[in-house]
Amino acid sequence: MKRTLFAMVLVLSLVLLLVSCQGSYAPGHQEDPPLSALHTPYIGDHMAVSRILAQLPMPEGWAQRFTAMGNASDFGSPELAPYTLTVFYHLAYDTVVVPTEDALSIAVFEHNAGWLFALIDSLMEVTFAMRTTPLDGNELLQETYTLYWSITREDAVLPEINDTTE
Repeated sequence: MKRTLFAMVLVLSLVLLLVSCQGSYAPGHQEDPPLSALHTPYIGDHMAVSRILAQLPMPEGWAQRFTAMGNASDFGSPELAPYTLTVFYHLAYDTVVVPTEDALSIAVFEHNAGWLFALIDSLMEVTFAMRTTPLDGNELLQETYTLYWSITREDAVLPEINDTTE
């Protein structure tokens, strides 16, 4: 009798566990929030900034791993720190042709900068720094990023944001 009761409780527990895993938190089934839902008033909110960057388009041939906020970056305007953001891109591992400064997709950077300024209230300047080699290791070596493009809030074109903006 005890074995039967134990077996029934075990089966019921497994069924409940499997049913609960099928909700919106199941891996690969959770939709990303619209960009407008990612708004933060502070550049120092690392998690919010990372979530915003993850939703923005990646320039073709590049991959992004590191960011630096404020004085942590060798790039950007010192007078605007701590309200600056540097996004570091490295050459993607599957890229065959090494991009030059003339071949950078400035349109993608302008688009991303507009969204960053629209979603991060205290951001005053954003710099996109690139290195023309794949990343080799887990350490940010700023001196290896030889190409960069910066824009201030006053020079950026901010998108219109509403509740359905993707």
